[in-house]
Amino acid sequence: MDYDSILDKYCLCMNEIKLRIDSIRSFIVDKKTTGYKYTDTEFICLQFRKILELIALANLVSNSEKYNKQYSNFVNHYHAKHILRDIEKINPLFYPVPIRHVYDKELEKKGIKGRIEEIKEGYLTLDEFTQIYDECSDFMHAENPFAVKKNLDDIRSKFPIWLDKILILLNNHKVQLIDINRQIWVILETTDKNVQAALFENVVKK
Repeated sequence: MDYDSILDKYCLCMNEIKLRIDSIRSFIVDKKTTGYKYTDTEFICLQFRKILELIALANLVSNSEKYNKQYSNFVNHYHAKHILRDIEKINPLFYPVPIRHVYDKELEKKGIKGRIEEIKEGYLTLDEFTQIYDECSDFMHAENPFAVKKNLDDIRSKFPIWLDKILILLNNHKVQLIDINRQIWVILETTDKNVQAALFENVVKK
């Protein structure tokens, strides 16, 4: 497999996610507005939906060879939930795993700066991914005047929570490839603004 190409494409998806996160922050934190509360809400929902789609497409990139063998038209796939559903059939461990660096005094004595551990809570789970995707999709269409009016304040109150969960998931994460001995490790928040990613290989083959 062309792992360099996989890393490049994965980073492209993550870099676009960073830009869309910045757009969301400009509305939530900097209080930017279109001048109309409804279009503000629609804009933010669109960014969240695009971010979720990019998470799905990034996972499609990391599983593309095997996926392509079963779904020859995968280049035209865009629906996030459908992509994740199909990838899960091929690679059940596909979903990003959030990680963090932990200072360890005993390890430091041995010249090791720390250890990596998986984050167990607070991140965007796969179930939440589906729920948020559906909620944002509801705002992609004009409101039916005969339907129950949508509660803008309710969904807007969720935006900061969703953003935090996405950041915990992606800031530092690893992605399991179909090859059980290979993973992609990713740093989203970097000082130079560019996403960093590296291929890790298990030296003790499973």
